[in-house]
Amino acid sequence: MEVPKFIKGVAKYFTYASGSGETTPTTQADLQELMKNNNTILECLVDGLWQPEKEMKLNQIVRSPNMPANTIAKVTATGTTGTTEPEWPETVDTTVSDGNVSYIMKSQVTDIAAKAIIDLTYKVSQIVEYASNVNPNDLYPWQTWEQIKDVFTLASGDKYSIGQTGGVSTVTLTVAQIPEHIHIASVQNASLTGRINGSANSSNGYNNNPLSGSGVFSGSGAINGYGEGGEWNNGTATWAGLNFGGTHNHDISIETTGGGEAHNNMPPYLVTIKWKRTA
Repeated sequence: MEVPKFIKGVAKYFTYASGSGETTPTTQADLQELMKNNNTILECLVDGLWQPEKEMKLNQIVRSPNMPANTIAKVTATGTTGTTEPEWPETVDTTVSDGNVSYIMKSQVTDIAAKAIIDLTYKVSQIVEYASNVNPNDLYPWQTWEQIKDVFTLASGDKYSIGQTGGVSTVTLTVAQIPEHIHIASVQNASLTGRINGSANSSNGYNNNPLSGSGVFSGSGAINGYGEGGEWNNGTATWAGLNFGGTHNHDISIETTGGGEAHNNMPPYLVTIKWKRTA
């Protein structure tokens, strides 16, 4: 609907020729122009007021002097209004039925002003956090919010830059990261046993008594001596070829420890839900 310029000066529309001496009295066309202007202006003003049996458009704003102070009604379902004005509730965000039209009661503050305030409060790239399952996309549908999932946020400074990412929730240590520690070792004893075997002839005279070794002793030898009455008076020992073999091994066992599993790398935490505005 086009809004015309309102006619303010109306003197010329009430000038009569009879007895006035006026040479340009008001004509019928002048009166029709004034009436048409007034009617169009009034129609523009009334268009925002509730009217019976009127076609309503989606999101159209309706006002009425019968509404509670500082409230308006916003069309949420299109159709035709009823023949009588509905009862307007005082509670904001209450739904009202009128014919086959539905409204929702709103504050006198316009949606545009409310959006502007919200946009100033929550700028693009701002992060918000809630302790319950709140989705700002539902609260502010003209904005776009992206959920931040399964990460902590960290303040930027000398070590970390805005937008930088990193960190892991679990860690498996490398050899270089393992603290200095002790391993338990056990040593198996080695047995060093042996025997020199020989025999003596108790007969008088020179005897050649052979020797042999077992265990750590090896090779052969002999003892020669002179005996009388079963007693050795003197003698010599020949050890040629009789050896001592003491070389041996020890078995050492070192116990392994650790399971190689990753450990938790998380500080104490309270889970909330975070959103970042992207548009």
